[in-house]
Amino acid sequence: MADDSLVDDGAAEDQTAESFYDFETSTSKVSDLVKKVEALERERSELVKENNEVKERVKKWEEEVLGLKSEKERMQEVVKKTEEERKALAAIASRAADLETEVSRLQHDLVSAISDGDESNAELREVRKALEEKKASLNKLEKEKEATEESFVNEVAGAKKAKTLVEA
Repeated sequence: MADDSLVDDGAAEDQTAESFYDFETSTSKVSDLVKKVEALERERSELVKENNEVKERVKKWEEEVLGLKSEKERMQEVVKKTEEERKALAAIASRAADLETEVSRLQHDLVSAISDGDESNAELREVRKALEEKKASLNKLEKEKEATEESFVNEVAGAKKAKTLVEA
């Protein structure tokens, strides 16, 4: 330890001799260090400000993510509902196609029935015409029969008169 004190005393003497020069140097070093500390404090303050801004952006992004999750859930519900509606519309479209086929078949049947009806009406007109002709012919024959009967009755009556006259 005694050696340490000697070394320290020697250093102290050297320091006092150069202390004026060192004071200026140390003052400039202190000044440089103060500037560095101020620069570091400014940088720290900028970093704190930037960190706060980043935290705000992160907070906004987290809120936006929550909003997007909510929107995603809503959109999934819309997609689910749309899928259900699509299935319902597919069923309706299938039923509509079935009904269109049925309508087409019924229209074909209707056309066939109308055609058959037209043919039946034509046959009916022919039968009515034939019936009218037969009625007219029957009436003519009935008149001829009546005339023949009347003529026969008259001839029989004339023959009876003649027989009565001949017998008389």
